[in-house]
Amino acid sequence: MKNFILLLITSILFGSCNQKQPADVAVETKPDSTSSSKFPEKIADGTIYEVNIRQHTAEGTINAFAKDLQG
Repeated sequence: MKNFILLLITSILFGSCNQKQPADVAVETKPDSTSSSKFPEKIADGTIYEVNIRQHTAEGTINAFAKDLQG
């Protein structure tokens, strides 16, 4: 009897873990409100800057560097 209950509980747990969506159900996705392009294309023409703050400013802080940023 204990083996039957254990088998029943195990089969219920494993059966409930693998639920797939039917193929005919459409999955809604949120549109990207900023741009219609995907991530790699979005930054293809972008510029990435890197700054060593400790060498760029005498204080070596982000607040001191922020004064040099164009706003």
